Amino acid sequence: MRKLFSYFYFVGLALIFLLACSMRFADAAHGQDKNKKMKKGGEHAQAVQDSLARAAYEVELNRNWSFGFQHYRHRRYAHVPRYFWKVVEMDTVQSSSSTTNHNGTSTATETAEKPKAKQPTASRRFPQVFDYLGQTYLQLNQPDSAQLVYELGVKILPDDASLRRNLAQLLAARAQLDLALVEYERIIPLGAATEDDYRRMANLYVRNNQYDKAIAACEKILSLNPADAEVRKTLSTLYKATGKEDAALESMEKALTQNPNDTRIIFDLAQAHFNRQAYEKVVELLPRFNKLVPGDLLALEMLGDAQVRLSHYRDALKTYEQIVAAKADDKKVLVKIANCYRELGEVPAARRFANKALVVDGKYGAAYMALGLVYETCADKCVAQKGKIEFDDKLVYELAYFQYEKALQDLATRTEARQRLKFLEASIPNKEDRFMNKGKVKAAGPCYQWIY
Repeated sequence: MRKLFSYFYFVGLALIFLLACSMRFADAAHGQDKNKKMKKGGEHAQAVQDSLARAAYEVELNRNWSFGFQHYRHRRYAHVPRYFWKVVEMDTVQSSSSTTNHNGTSTATETAEKPKAKQPTASRRFPQVFDYLGQTYLQLNQPDSAQLVYELGVKILPDDASLRRNLAQLLAARAQLDLALVEYERIIPLGAATEDDYRRMANLYVRNNQYDKAIAACEKILSLNPADAEVRKTLSTLYKATGKEDAALESMEKALTQNPNDTRIIFDLAQAHFNRQAYEKVVELLPRFNKLVPGDLLALEMLGDAQVRLSHYRDALKTYEQIVAAKADDKKVLVKIANCYRELGEVPAARRFANKALVVDGKYGAAYMALGLVYETCADKCVAQKGKIEFDDKLVYELAYFQYEKALQDLATRTEARQRLKFLEASIPNKEDRFMNKGKVKAAGPCYQWIY
């Protein structure tokens, strides 16, 4: 009996212990459920708070943008900056790979808990704010502030080609050529460079004396727009400036092929060929020019000069006569006509036109040189026919000598006149000739009848 009592006693104690433990475990489980519910409730409250903060942020951001844009649109520029600067300050929302509160604080899930990785690029709802704000400051005549805005813009949005373009244009306008070119060059890797960008770059390179880079920019423009005749002209000029004459000619030839009636190209190409002594090309090109621009005196004179170089004196005379028909007092062309007649052996006509030039300008050295050459050439011909020089010939050489002396008055012909005078010293009458031909002052013979 006593043993049975002890047995039940220990069993009872065991049951009481088990019951106590189960109640404790139940209380603990209940506490955990309560903590979970409290934690969940806290997270929900945080989400609500974040949502409210975001909504407030959105309202404020939109309000500043709206006010700023309305002032901008209605050109009330003085009121724009305060709102747009607020947009610049607030509009810093990052991509969804990182969650940052709009007040600048981070949530418990921000990437600090993760391994270090490349930060996401900031995205903006109103990236155009930098453009509008920069334009606002330009309208307010505050270029320093405009430049600051554009520089901040390209720092925040480095792939925005439009902002870089605005900054480049402003820097160029402020004569900061090197910095402007840097910005234009940064547009190219973005794949956003336009024909106008390359055109502006070419202009800046020229202003900066970087002709090789200007050439490269012009060539790029022509690869985009082969029919741009103006750029071809610029490219030809640059080729000339850098001594690339062959490339210049090739460029002008291509330009003329694309624009066969472009008178500027025709004239420039003719001038280039003239400078290279390719007179046949000049004679081929300028008649085309004259059909398009009748009566252009410069083109006619170049054509006449090319014809003279080719010994086409009759053609040159017809060309020069068109000039004097329009401008009778063109002393230079009158002398050129005189020289053509002399080359043709028509010395009376040559003397007549040289004298016409002297009527226009009695001190015109080129006209005296032309007269002297008329007499000298005539005497040379007569001497060649006879095979000897006589007193009559010396009298004609003396006439030439007198004309060269008069040409000394003109600085433009002084050197040439001295050379001719020295050359003729042995051919004019000396004292012995005068003694042997006393009283004779005019040359006789069929060669010289036209003179007197």
